[in-house]
Amino acid sequence: MTLTASPQITTLTSKGQIAIPASLREEFGLKAGDKLVFSAAANGLLLKKATPLDYAWHHGLENTLQEWHSAEDEVYNAL
Repeated sequence: MTLTASPQITTLTSKGQIAIPASLREEFGLKAGDKLVFSAAANGLLLKKATPLDYAWHHGLENTLQEWHSAEDEVYNAL
């Protein structure tokens, strides 16, 4: 795979959405409806196409955090 040499710039909308430039969508085989994973990195964000391992990790983590979704959390979030 030949990686795009120059950085691509896009705009974050007021709804928190971004458009991935067409050249990068083609290069990485991204299509409408694909699930993407954002991860924090030392120098910014890492974005990648979700894999079955990502789904398994997310599902496992989600089950361990159920106790954090409570009525008390909803009251706090409303402050």
